Amino acid sequence: MNGNQRHREITYLNTMLLLKNYRAITWMLESLLKSDNYEYNDAIYNVNNGMLNIQKMKELVEKVNDALFFLKQKPGDGEYLFELINLSYIVPESRTHDELLHCLNISSRQYYRMREHSINILSLKLWSVPSKDSEYWYEMLIWLDQML
Repeated sequence: MNGNQRHREITYLNTMLLLKNYRAITWMLESLLKSDNYEYNDAIYNVNNGMLNIQKMKELVEKVNDALFFLKQKPGDGEYLFELINLSYIVPESRTHDELLHCLNISSRQYYRMREHSINILSLKLWSVPSKDSEYWYEMLIWLDQML
């Protein structure tokens, strides 16, 4: 595997990890911001001995939302690809695989093919330009994946 293939694989897996945890991230962020104990000026929040930077969590959610908008604007099938990702990972209520197939009116094979295509597009938007916060976001995703 060459360096470009390895990079694409890593960004794809990072995007999958991010999407898998998106509902938990937005729920946690919303809960922390509504918490009586939380002072907005204090950007760091201690949760079960893990430190979360609330501002960086907000920036990550904004970055995902920008990438979703980018996906939706793709000529041709962008709105459909957006809907697939939205129903699969973004909306608050999760659906079973069969429910997703029914809502999208597609076969399972088509779903996985379109999901992979969508995630590749999102990966391009999310990780192509290095960010000083990318390492923190990745560490936060791993921590959330282990905690939740």
